[in-house]
Amino acid sequence: MTLIYKKNDSRRFRIQQKKLDAFRIEQKLHDFDLGRIIAEHKERYTVKTTQGEYEAEITGNMRFSALSREDFPAVGDWVAMTTYDSDSAIIYKILPRFSIVKRQAVGQFGEIQVIATNIDYAFLVQAVDRDFNINRLERYLTICYSSKVSPIIILTKTDLINEQEKKLR
Repeated sequence: MTLIYKKNDSRRFRIQQKKLDAFRIEQKLHDFDLGRIIAEHKERYTVKTTQGEYEAEITGNMRFSALSREDFPAVGDWVAMTTYDSDSAIIYKILPRFSIVKRQAVGQFGEIQVIATNIDYAFLVQAVDRDFNINRLERYLTICYSSKVSPIIILTKTDLINEQEKKLR
């Protein structure tokens, strides 16, 4: 599943931006920079802001007050942070999420794995020649719909199957 972020002047984007601005005022986050998580490596994050990219980590308070994995930042999250070096930052707060793509963590009963947040669309890409699997496609569609993410199905390699196979599929 490929996840994309749509950032345009749509009504949905303007509504989300207003909610984020209201949250920033309500939580008194004026002195913090806002950034978006673009990569996660265990408990270290790459955050993109208007000034550039920063390697960031969360505060000790965030780490120890977290009740579950969902309380940690994930790719797509908007965060309030401060910079302390030319390329380093500390994350203090996660802004409200508008969507969250998650699944059962592999090998950990009851644990949730957050895949990404604040997603508008997901490209569900499958090749139809060898590895096409309708059950996998249904699982991804279920994840999208339960996450309030609009799925876009893309079938590739249709030129590699013959007419008989096209009728069977």
